[in-house]
Amino acid sequence: MIELNIITAFLTSLISLMIARKDHINHFLENLVFSKKLILLLLVSSGLTILLIGSLIENNFTALSFPVFLILFLFYLFIITLKRKLRDINESNLRKKMVYSSN
Repeated sequence: MIELNIITAFLTSLISLMIARKDHINHFLENLVFSKKLILLLLVSSGLTILLIGSLIENNFTALSFPVFLILFLFYLFIITLKRKLRDINESNLRKKMVYSSN
């Protein structure tokens, strides 16, 4: 029974990954009325820029490589956590408004 619960939890998490949400950076840029080609160009160029910066840090400042990675990763986790909390607060406020407006 435990294996079935683990498999069910795994499949549920896979399905939730496949559900399209509108909270990704490309949707944010689309809402700012950027064209799809410009969004692609921005994402690819920013990815390459980050790759080059990472390569420079890795090759020239080896001692700083892991601390910089750790700081950036923790910053990313902070931003994602904050974003999820704000989304949850907005969704709960929206639900409250819907309940009040239906009464």
